[in-house]
Amino acid sequence: MFSDQLTSLMNSLHLSSADLAKTMQCDTSNISRMCSGARVPKYGGNASMRLADGLYRAAADGADLPVLCGMIGCKETAVPEEIRHFLLTWLYEDTAIPVRTSTEQRYRSFGERLNAVMCLTELSNVRFGQLISMDASYISRFRNGLRSPRSNPDAVSTICQVLYERICRQGRHDELEQLIGHPLPDDPDAAFREFSMWLCDFSTNQTDPGIERLLETIDTFLPPPQPVLPETPSLPEQELYAGNDGLRSAVLRLLTEVLQKNGRELLLYSDMNMDWMTEQPAFLQNWSALMLACLRNGVQIRIIHNIDRSQDELLSAIRSWLPLYMSGSIRSYSLRPEEYGRFSHTLFLCPGLGCIESFQPVNCNGLFRYHTDSAIIDTYCGMFDALCSKASPLVQISQGVTLMELQPQTLTLVGTSLSFATMPLKVLHSVLSRSRLPEQQQRSIEQAWEICRQRLMQMLTGGTVEECCPLASDDALFGGKVPVELPGTSLFYTPQEYAEHIRAVLTLAESHKRFRFYPMPEAAFPNILLLLSDDSVSVSRLRAPGITFRTSHPLLCKAFLAYAAQIRAKHKISPAALRSRMERYL
Repeated sequence: MFSDQLTSLMNSLHLSSADLAKTMQCDTSNISRMCSGARVPKYGGNASMRLADGLYRAAADGADLPVLCGMIGCKETAVPEEIRHFLLTWLYEDTAIPVRTSTEQRYRSFGERLNAVMCLTELSNVRFGQLISMDASYISRFRNGLRSPRSNPDAVSTICQVLYERICRQGRHDELEQLIGHPLPDDPDAAFREFSMWLCDFSTNQTDPGIERLLETIDTFLPPPQPVLPETPSLPEQELYAGNDGLRSAVLRLLTEVLQKNGRELLLYSDMNMDWMTEQPAFLQNWSALMLACLRNGVQIRIIHNIDRSQDELLSAIRSWLPLYMSGSIRSYSLRPEEYGRFSHTLFLCPGLGCIESFQPVNCNGLFRYHTDSAIIDTYCGMFDALCSKASPLVQISQGVTLMELQPQTLTLVGTSLSFATMPLKVLHSVLSRSRLPEQQQRSIEQAWEICRQRLMQMLTGGTVEECCPLASDDALFGGKVPVELPGTSLFYTPQEYAEHIRAVLTLAESHKRFRFYPMPEAAFPNILLLLSDDSVSVSRLRAPGITFRTSHPLLCKAFLAYAAQIRAKHKISPAALRSRMERYL
């Protein structure tokens, strides 16, 4: 029975009711009632999930995971979600579990459902990654809830197909139905569709997939190669161009003339549908090559983005412009969305050379006029400047990494290692002493540390600082592979230095109620540092080329904050559990 299983496990782990209640942050009487059989929490409900999590954390903090895994029949190398799944099954194995006849979800996220199915089909991250041609680290982040494949429909389809075929081969339909909570249809195609809808139900995930796609682009960004300019045919110097084909021809003509006649500036605005640019891949490739060539020639670009679109469309537009942003020669702006959109406008121009302009009903194939008269071009330049005067900066790109620049009331850091600002000075000195960096660079790093530390303490006097990052594994730590957050360097902690930094973070968390630390199982993006506040976002790429992406647009700030809130909610632990988890490094 449930009570016997729980009591047996607690005895093996040397856990009293008070110990487990402290870990779970509940009253001791709740645990006592479970042990006596007076209360049996609902299988798969919040109480049973909290119990499984509390038992797992108590075992992990007490170095008793081998004992726990041995009792429940789970491998010690399994991920935490897998161990908790085995633990729940073991606790209730002799207890009658009500059959689910509704669509009630036992698993609250895609990661939990994927983990349950992978456990059922006995798939490791490495093996599953081989089957679907995906790196095992992505699979791990899916299972931990740090990433989601929903922005990649092909990946979602492949995941469902491979898992369902494996379930069929292994004859595990009955067990799958227990996971889902109700019987599947007899028809194989209908059963597969229902399985796919259950596994990939992303409705509970509040993070916009555009955020993950944008961060992925920054994380993996490489400088574009020298552009190969297209052999554009001689374009007639006509005044009117019709439809999307005409607009594409006019744009190629304008960019070619900017290169040939050494234009110095491009001014760009359009609130047209983006199809004219994206529906022909060959044109998009030529456009990108010409734009990169313009930037390499020193052409400055001012662009007013149309943000009267969905959040995902806006993020997609920024992502497509990102390689151009990295040049540092683009200034981007946004205007407040208008209430009505009966007409669309286009204004592409190079002062002194040419101008493309149109005014037409939305979603109509209009006429695009190409002006070369200097007086007309000057007039449209004035119109563009008038638009800019009402616009706000949208995206700013700078070289290097921002460690702690924002000074808001509430700051969230999402990083890959312990933050630079929380590092003790003696640890910094120890790291630098064996770094072989030039003395001038070492002084510069110390000065940056002093600034970051001062800003951190200033924020803690009247605001809140929340830090989310993974804690080091033993293999990485003792293998000298845990990086120190020092941009432009490739330095790694010694176990002693890491212990001192952990001690400083723990002291900060316990002495400042406004500092909160959230230990993650791994980094969602291995090369990204996020600094987020209510009205500003800073995304830094930690490996070369180091860059920082900034925006203060409310729509983008809201999306990034939702992403951070999801991470905090998933990895929030009690102060006692935090101390227990971090003491293993001391």
